[in-house]
Amino acid sequence: MATSPINTIEQVSRRRQAYESSLNEICAVPKEQFVVITLIISEAVTTVLGRLEGIRALGPQMTQALPKFPIDLVDKLETYTLALDHTQILYKTSSTSPDSIKALAKSATGFREILLADVNALISRDLINPAALKNLKGVNGYKNIAFDLSALVQILKHNWATISGRTGVTLEELDKAEVLAEQLQTAVGQHEKVPVTTTETVRHRQAAFTLFIRAYEEVRSGIEYLRRKQGDADSIAPSLYVRRSKGKKRPVASTQAKPPKLRANSKSAQPELPEENSPLTPDGKPDPGGKGPFMS
Repeated sequence: MATSPINTIEQVSRRRQAYESSLNEICAVPKEQFVVITLIISEAVTTVLGRLEGIRALGPQMTQALPKFPIDLVDKLETYTLALDHTQILYKTSSTSPDSIKALAKSATGFREILLADVNALISRDLINPAALKNLKGVNGYKNIAFDLSALVQILKHNWATISGRTGVTLEELDKAEVLAEQLQTAVGQHEKVPVTTTETVRHRQAAFTLFIRAYEEVRSGIEYLRRKQGDADSIAPSLYVRRSKGKKRPVASTQAKPPKLRANSKSAQPELPEENSPLTPDGKPDPGGKGPFMS
């Protein structure tokens, strides 16, 4: 699967919240301004999330040295990155086949049986209130399976201080079960709304990528100017458009594909978008002798 790994329900929630908080911006991106997706989204997301700490550390210096730099993009970069990752998940699950949903449901049913057995055992030992199970819906239907699995996880987590060490289930397993329930709910929901939602999902993914790449390339251009003397900008915010050469290895500088060219002196600072399926154009190198981007 091409999406980045999801190990905990907290990660799922963060991505969903980022998507929901930026949905108005995603919907507002005009189709004619879409940046063509020519890279692997999961790799781009992983790269940027891994560089956020170093990028944020330069925030105060960028504000001081580049007074016209849109510093809010540094703060928004994480949100845009997580939102893009969520749209990628929605994009993948929107085309989930019935067989794939069945496989998810089978795994979820197995988890449900295990957790339900543990909860019943804990109820028999007076460690959990029997009323906790009153809202379970049973295994008749994928939505019910997902609901029950999520509910059982919450029951166990809610009582964890009391049952820790008295159940064979671990917190890691509960996280995995909750993610599985989320995946099943999403897959079923998206499948039910095809083909209308598929069109919307494709558009949102494209718009989210546009917001993401604009923000990252703008931040990257600011870092390139700020760190021009140190020469370490690529280690702080590397290009996401690095091609893999099948032939003889070449220096990174000569194997980079061309990212969108940014109009760095504009407050809104949007990239000049390429024609459909055309190579993306490189950032202009700042003139060390001039004022550089974002300067008064």
